Amino acid sequence: MHHTPIPTIPDAPPSIRSLARGRSIHDTSSSPEARVYALGAEGASSNALFAKTAAAGTLAHEARMGTAFHELGLGPEVVEYLPGGGTHADWLVTRAVIGRFDAQFRPRTTATDAYRIAAEAAGELRTDALLHGDYCLPNVILDDWRFSGFIDFDHAGLSDRHIDVFWGAWTLWFNLHTSAYCSRFLDAYGRDVIDEGKLAAIAAMECFM
Repeated sequence: MHHTPIPTIPDAPPSIRSLARGRSIHDTSSSPEARVYALGAEGASSNALFAKTAAAGTLAHEARMGTAFHELGLGPEVVEYLPGGGTHADWLVTRAVIGRFDAQFRPRTTATDAYRIAAEAAGELRTDALLHGDYCLPNVILDDWRFSGFIDFDHAGLSDRHIDVFWGAWTLWFNLHTSAYCSRFLDAYGRDVIDEGKLAAIAAMECFM
């Protein structure tokens, strides 16, 4: 994650400037679609905030799901959401989650195989769980190796649990550059509630379609 110090937040509305007043500001953006700024993020115990801005209307879902995850004790408090309009962008401010992120599911199939697998299994997927939707290691925050909370809820919602399970297995391979932990992750999640066929279908859908 980039952590570039800047003097002010560009184009911030008055309420965002007020929240940033007296705090250090670092640009931590990693996507061209959104800018993310850390406000006063020095030290694990600091009362830091994160301000995110993106095109008008694009952060409304994340704000709603962020509030839902916070109420379940799974994510940070949403401090403020400012909907944009016209030429004005959305702004979303959340409290920091104390902790840090730690940096085999590679389907060996052709695109044709993937479309077939996805088509055959599409009717088997169920809306049975609250999903994070972007369940990867940089969005899982640990405090002294204990789970502290999730961040980034723009893809969160209700869907089939196997979507998050797939990305949970994938991120261990992608971010840690090893396939050593996939089986352990699936064991810990509970293989009795995992359908291997559905995981194959999710891999086909997410990676080829």
